[in-house]
Amino acid sequence: MRKCSDIKQEARGRLKGNYTFFFCAMMIFLLVQTLVYILPSLLFTAGTSAIFLISQYAVSFMLSVLVNILRAGLCKMSLDVSRQKQPAVSDLIFGYIHQADRFLTLELVITLIETLTSLPTILFSYFYLNGDCSLLFYVIFVPAWSLVAFLLNILLTLPLCMAVYCLIDDPHLSGMEAMRRSRRMTHGFRLRLFALQAGFIGYYILGVASLLIGFIWILPYRQVTLAECYDEIRHIENPDQAR
Repeated sequence: MRKCSDIKQEARGRLKGNYTFFFCAMMIFLLVQTLVYILPSLLFTAGTSAIFLISQYAVSFMLSVLVNILRAGLCKMSLDVSRQKQPAVSDLIFGYIHQADRFLTLELVITLIETLTSLPTILFSYFYLNGDCSLLFYVIFVPAWSLVAFLLNILLTLPLCMAVYCLIDDPHLSGMEAMRRSRRMTHGFRLRLFALQAGFIGYYILGVASLLIGFIWILPYRQVTLAECYDEIRHIENPDQAR
């Protein structure tokens, strides 16, 4: 497998001439995600009891699973760009119109992992709202755990990171079969893949500092980089297949 820097350089090259297209796609994706993020808060505004917050986060989880199927569309676009094909904005709904149950299974697992890694932040938010912890502790803990959660999320989802590309390439795979294939594909490459994804931490910090505007460029860059990795590993496993 090539060096991380070489794969990233290849991804940047593939993205040239496609930034306007990805700008439109990412604006749609981020807008939908933002609406899903704030909708449960608008629906549950009457209290801060435990059962109330559990209901809010349960609704948020279910909505997130459904909306995260859009990530399959972004991966389809990224795979097309990586393979020097012309992507289409309509590909954003790829996961919904190509046997959505397969992508739903995958996103259910991935969103569950993401939710569990963020659980300490949710709990301390609850304690802070009820006056059970100080503002100073909250301000220190939440950013620190956010970084830990980010790294944990990468580590736990690493064996599954190729599953969505497997589903895109093989319409006969089920969600569970794609996850098993991803685990096989990533075996022996997980340290390299972890280093590759952790290398985007600096970009994410810049994205937050730019009031999230930077993510319009960062997220496509990351997705095309992962698509490059997928084709790289696929080629290593099957040298006769064209990359």
